[in-house]
Amino acid sequence: MKFDNRTMPESVAGEAAVLGSMLIDTESIPKVIEIIGDNPQAFYHLENRLIYEAIIHLYEKFAYPNKNVSRPVEFKVTIQKLVAELESKNRLELVGGVNYIAQLTRAAKPKNQLLKLIEIIKGEK
Repeated sequence: MKFDNRTMPESVAGEAAVLGSMLIDTESIPKVIEIIGDNPQAFYHLENRLIYEAIIHLYEKFAYPNKNVSRPVEFKVTIQKLVAELESKNRLELVGGVNYIAQLTRAAKPKNQLLKLIEIIKGEK
């Protein structure tokens, strides 16, 4: 199935698992960025693209408050921070609201499965 010149992804659940992992374990964020980059277009679903964009924005804003610092300061992207970020851009309802974000955290997978899921998403662009 084609949509927007893209093939339907092999793993819709994989997108949710990666985003959920990013919310549960902030250490996974740099790993995801390293492979996927800061391009939300790697995610097939608009909701997931917007959430990925918001997570990356929060991480860059708070983990690297000073551009001269090469190591991130300790910072956790929480559901509350993500909800506030999405609300500030009038995108919370567009992504499915707080309920969808909570579902993402339940979809998170163990660290040892994260790399495979990231590679699947990267390959779906």
